[in-house]
Amino acid sequence: MKAAVEQVFDGSLTQVAIGGAYDASKINRGKHTGQFNLGAGLVDRFVGPAAVGVANFGESPQAIPSPFIHVVKITDDLFWIFGADAASPAVTRRVQLWTFVPSTNTYTFAGFIVLTFPTTGNVTARGLRAILENYTVGTVGVSGTAVTGSGTSWATGLSVGSRIGFGSTDPMQITTWYQVSAIGSDTSITLTGSAGTIAAGSPYVIQDLMIVHANSNGTNGGLFVAKGLRYEDFAPTGNTIPAATTIDKIKAVYWLKDAGTITNTTIGGCALGDRDSWTQQYVYASDGAGTVLKLFRYNIRAPLTSLGAGAFVLTGTDIVVTGNQSVTGNITLVNNGRVATLNHGPGSGVPSLYLLTSTRVVRVPLSAIVASSTTFVADSMSEVPPGGGNTNLSVSTLTTMDVAGSIDKLVITSVADRGTIYITDYYTGGQQIDRRAGCLASQLPSALRDTDSPIFVHSLGGQTPFVWVEDGWLFHLYAQSSTTNLNALSAYPLAADADFQADVNNRVICPKITLGATPAKLYRALVNAAENIGGYLMGVAPDMFRLQVRTSGIDDNSGTWTDVAPNGDLSGLGTPSAIQFAFQFRTAGVIMLPARVLSLALIYETDDALPSQYRWNFADSDQANGTFGFTQAALFGAAPGLHTINIYRADTNALVLTQASSGTTNGNFQYWNGTAWVNGLGSDVVGTRRRFVPTGSLPSGVDLYATVTVA
Repeated sequence: MKAAVEQVFDGSLTQVAIGGAYDASKINRGKHTGQFNLGAGLVDRFVGPAAVGVANFGESPQAIPSPFIHVVKITDDLFWIFGADAASPAVTRRVQLWTFVPSTNTYTFAGFIVLTFPTTGNVTARGLRAILENYTVGTVGVSGTAVTGSGTSWATGLSVGSRIGFGSTDPMQITTWYQVSAIGSDTSITLTGSAGTIAAGSPYVIQDLMIVHANSNGTNGGLFVAKGLRYEDFAPTGNTIPAATTIDKIKAVYWLKDAGTITNTTIGGCALGDRDSWTQQYVYASDGAGTVLKLFRYNIRAPLTSLGAGAFVLTGTDIVVTGNQSVTGNITLVNNGRVATLNHGPGSGVPSLYLLTSTRVVRVPLSAIVASSTTFVADSMSEVPPGGGNTNLSVSTLTTMDVAGSIDKLVITSVADRGTIYITDYYTGGQQIDRRAGCLASQLPSALRDTDSPIFVHSLGGQTPFVWVEDGWLFHLYAQSSTTNLNALSAYPLAADADFQADVNNRVICPKITLGATPAKLYRALVNAAENIGGYLMGVAPDMFRLQVRTSGIDDNSGTWTDVAPNGDLSGLGTPSAIQFAFQFRTAGVIMLPARVLSLALIYETDDALPSQYRWNFADSDQANGTFGFTQAALFGAAPGLHTINIYRADTNALVLTQASSGTTNGNFQYWNGTAWVNGLGSDVVGTRRRFVPTGSLPSGVDLYATVTVA
């Protein structure tokens, strides 16, 4: 008869931790997918990509609008989001900090700092980078406020004001942090408060946080670095970071100048390169508001040995300035530039700076950024929309761009009136862009919106969005404006898209279903998923998903997956003893509202009685000679297939007789033709009486039972 097994994804099933080892008995999640319980609503408990949440910058306690952000990954389940200040130009600039926890889809405003620049005049933020480094070299011993290191080199590049924790090299294991008030030498640190006594040879970690800030203000703008920061500086009521004076590597804001009077007067961002050492890390800045591009390379970790009023003129290899090179399209001035090494295209394996103009993505190999060069641009990518111009409108004006390293793609936004996010490889031969995602909608992401309207990533007419991609999460800023209910940020599980599975494993794998004794037949899988998220009037239908199945390689996760047909048919899978399902999702789609799967059911035939097309007929049964009768109650849909009967002892469950309808060794399958019993199965007709009459010997004096299966 037919049986069913169901899996309900309401939080009752156990799932592995983010990044945990595969376990066939649990829900196995990816970084961006899993089982979520976000509320009491039925569609709030599901498996799938993480839901889209929102951080309302303009509606936070301090209402600090941000035109762009920088995201730092702390763990797979914790991100720090730094936002630049988009308020009216002023002599100071605020930088806010939010935390994002993917597993609970929560954003929390941590606080902000106020940067005081060692210059005069109002400034506008043009670029922001946050740099968090964990220093764990050597070991320490502590007595009160005195920390003594062994095998340490603290004086080389760390800054006073940063924080230190003891007992582990993993920052997530530190429960108490202490502020560094002085660095006396490579092996001597002083704390602002006592840490008690800690034995020599203990592990530790120093977190060194810096903010790189690019400002426009003519000859009083350029590149600035805030050193000696720590998480605790970002307080809900704010902390002011003073302008530097004559001392390097303390909690202060430093002005790094390319010349006595700066020439990087039209700075367009600050692209961050890798840290080469504690005294060398390059930042790349563009200059030029039109079609003439100049590049500047700053060493932001250069020792500042002779500061004057917080300003330091870099020299030698610490500053490189190219000549001018013409490009197509006007150079973008908002947080422009990303350093990346793609694994495809003409820049495959080549560390390069990717820049944006209004009509092009420009690639510059880092090795080509040399003094006075006018040929540093290697190639560029133009806009050819997916399907060509007769399928999708060209956006014509590109606005922001990031490199999604985990999926090896570029992510590009446009003016919002086209409602487009491009997700693509880097092409230089006029090829079509790979994927268009997102749409144009009028729904506001405001915290005051009607709760029947769901949060999903989309463009707002007349607004300029911003994107940052970190570890496969697309951080999408709806508007760079300071308008209260428009300046909001969503984190979106971009890398959960099925097309990116080769790069990031985000398949949701369901627990193994053990069927025990081999079932007679598999029928189909049934899936319940949210058809609408939000209210009836303002709800939105989510993007697609697909169901996959495997019947081998389950315990060790070695089996390959097969897509299940749209009607859920599983009849071609044979009769396995175990089965496992998985889901893949579309997240780089037009709607950008991920699917939510609520439950799954498997329908199959058991071996312990009759197929669902039959009912026992006791009138045609005969206990004396072991005849079993059954009547057809539903159509097979074709001529009845091979029937097999197995007769067992009821006391021991031992098999005593088996016979297929293709033979007669131990008995005969018969059907009633209206006047007599005839050997065979007859036609596929509801109401047909059938029976099995044994000719082989059966045990006497014991109860017997039978199962009938149909191939």
